[in-house]
Amino acid sequence: ISNRQQVTAPRFSKEQLDALYSGELPFTDYLKLILKDNADQQQHNVTITGGSEKIRYFVSGGYFKESGLFTSNMEYGKKYNLRTSVDGELFEGLTFGVNLALINSISNAPNGAVWNTFKNAWQIDPTENLYSNNDPAYLNQYIGAWDHPLAQISQTLSGYNLTNDKFLTSTFYLNYKVPFVQGLSTKILYAYDNNYSFNKSFRKQYSQYNYDQIAQTQAPFVHNGPSRLNEFFGQGRTNDLQFSMNYQNKIGLHNIN
Repeated sequence: ISNRQQVTAPRFSKEQLDALYSGELPFTDYLKLILKDNADQQQHNVTITGGSEKIRYFVSGGYFKESGLFTSNMEYGKKYNLRTSVDGELFEGLTFGVNLALINSISNAPNGAVWNTFKNAWQIDPTENLYSNNDPAYLNQYIGAWDHPLAQISQTLSGYNLTNDKFLTSTFYLNYKVPFVQGLSTKILYAYDNNYSFNKSFRKQYSQYNYDQIAQTQAPFVHNGPSRLNEFFGQGRTNDLQFSMNYQNKIGLHNIN
């Protein structure tokens, strides 16, 4: 980038650009190396309803999954959900209802920030070798000492960030119509919610290498160190108990509620 105060010479000469375009000068497209053209997604749902004159039920289950755009396929998101509802009449005047909902969300991603992975892929000179001495067993140590993009999107090399969240919501109620007072009913309702969250983050140290032509050995350079494992757990519970009475009747032309 140039401006009036400072003129910056082009990074590549016209001859080098022509050689890049023609394929004479080998290069690596680092963004294409780490990114796919698309990500897959799938979703499945099933619902069952039924019952009789005295009882009715509803059950619904679902599964959702999507992958990320990184070529390592380490990114993913999953979601499981289950809902059920049952209501009916236990005996004359007494009805009940049960509602349950369960959601489980799981996701996995690289340990480091995604923007940092993109930044490194943009900054690395495309003419630098992907591997030290062209040996796939040794990731290259770049001139700018950037973290290797392939390592950043590899769970095996640099770690991961795993999240597992679970949510349970439930309500139970009984409703009773008082037989000796027309229009009077009583209701008791209990609600219970449980939220669970778990996160596991593992930052793993790895090495990149420069090949020593004289000694004919690979010199290691440590990245992403030191290794560190963090775990977080949180849980919240909510209980709610309600008791109510309701009177609803019609006397002549008047509605009472």
